[in-house]
Amino acid sequence: MAVASVQKSINASTPTLLIQADADGCIVYLHTQVTIWLGGATVSSSTGMRLDSAAGPQEFRLQPNDALYAVSNSGTQTITLLTVGN
Repeated sequence: MAVASVQKSINASTPTLLIQADADGCIVYLHTQVTIWLGGATVSSSTGMRLDSAAGPQEFRLQPNDALYAVSNSGTQTITLLTVGN
């Protein structure tokens, strides 16, 4: 099982691809110091799932062919991802 840690910059206007869809799926741990919104390719602050620093690191299990996108609450922000997958 491959493990990777990466930081990504996201902004409030354009959804950023966090995890690319693949044939295996993966487990993703997300941590942020700001409020972000998670969802599909068209995610926005009005349609996404809210995640903020008070939540602490969160685990998401992505199924095969699932992708994950994010936008920030405001400005450009940096989030940390840890992925565990095949």
